[in-house]
Amino acid sequence: MADTSFDVIIIGGGPGGYVTAIRGAQLGLKVCVVEKQYLGGICLNWGCIPTKALLRSAEIYHGMKNAEDYGLTAKGVGFDIKKVIARSRGVSGQLSQGVVYLLKKNNVTVVDGEAKLAGPGKVDVSKDGKALPQLSAKHVIIATGARPRALPGLEHDGKLVWSYFEALDPDIMPKKLLVIGSGATAMTLVPAIADDVAHITMLQRSPTYVVSRPTRDVFANRLRRLLPEKVAYAIIRRKNIFRQGLVYRKTRTDPEKIKNLLIGGVRAGLGPDYDVDTHFTPTYNPWDQRLCLIPDGDLFKVIRSGRASVVTDIVDTFTETGIRLQSGEDLEADIIVTATGLNLKWPRAR
Repeated sequence: MADTSFDVIIIGGGPGGYVTAIRGAQLGLKVCVVEKQYLGGICLNWGCIPTKALLRSAEIYHGMKNAEDYGLTAKGVGFDIKKVIARSRGVSGQLSQGVVYLLKKNNVTVVDGEAKLAGPGKVDVSKDGKALPQLSAKHVIIATGARPRALPGLEHDGKLVWSYFEALDPDIMPKKLLVIGSGATAMTLVPAIADDVAHITMLQRSPTYVVSRPTRDVFANRLRRLLPEKVAYAIIRRKNIFRQGLVYRKTRTDPEKIKNLLIGGVRAGLGPDYDVDTHFTPTYNPWDQRLCLIPDGDLFKVIRSGRASVVTDIVDTFTETGIRLQSGEDLEADIIVTATGLNLKWPRAR
C-alpha cells in the first residue's frame, strides 16, 4: 500500500461506513475505509438484503401453493432449501461487489484488515496477525457496527441456538422455530422463514411499534418517468426527509395521537379479533424507543395465516423441548434464534 496518509479514515465498511466514505470522496476528501470482514456490513451480507431475497422466494412459493386462488394450476409445488439459500447468498454477493465498485469509482482506498486506534489521527491495521503499515488522518470515523448478543446460558452453538448467521444459511429447516426478540431482525426473519417451517413463534418481552409501508413508492416511480433522474431524486429525497421530520415532530408534540394512529394500523393489518393490546401496544411513546417498518404488511400476513404467532412473556428457563415462560407456558422449538439486540463493536485502542 503506497499511500498511508488521508483526510479521513473510516473504520468499518457497512452502510454507515461506505456511504460516508463515498460522500467524503465526492466532496474532494482523500478517504480510506478499513474493513476486516464484509464490505457492505451485516445489513447487506447477513441482514436486510439476504432476508429480503429469502422472503421473495417464500412469496413465490406461497403464491404457487395457492395458485387456484388466482385461477391458475400448479402441481407438485415444492422447494429446495439449499437452492433457496444459494440464491439469497448470491444476491448478497452481487450487491457486495456493487459496494466494491462504488468505492473504487469514487477513488476510496479500501484496506482489508482489523483496525486499532493507535493515538490521535493514527490507526494500526493487521491482517491474519500480521501488521500492515500504520495509517494516519486528520479525522477518524468509527462505523464498526454490531454483532449478535447471546443470552446467558443460551450462547450460540450453531446447532440448537442460532444467531442470524445460521438462520440465513441453514443446512436444514426445523419444523418449529422460535425467534426471541421483536426488533428489526426478528420482524424481518419471521415472515422470511414462515413458509419454510411448520410454524414460527416470535417471543418478545415487550411490544414494539410496527408500521406497514408499501415497497413501491408510487409517487417516486411516476416522478422518475416524468423528470430527469437527478431532478426526480432530489425531489423524492426532500419529500422523504420532510415527511419523516414531520412525523417525528408530531411524536414530540402529540405522542398520543401518533400512538393511536400506529396501533390503529396494526389493528387494520391483523383484524378485530387479534389481541393487539397485549402484543403490539408498547408502554413507551413513539420514537422514545424502537419502531419497526415492515414492507407490505408481511409480518401481519403470516400471523393472519396462522403460520406465525407472537407471544409476549419473559423467559423463565430453557427446557429439553424449548422454553418455559414465567407464566408457566411451555413453547416447543426445534431451533431457537436469538434476535435480542446487538452489542456494539469498538476498535481496540492501545
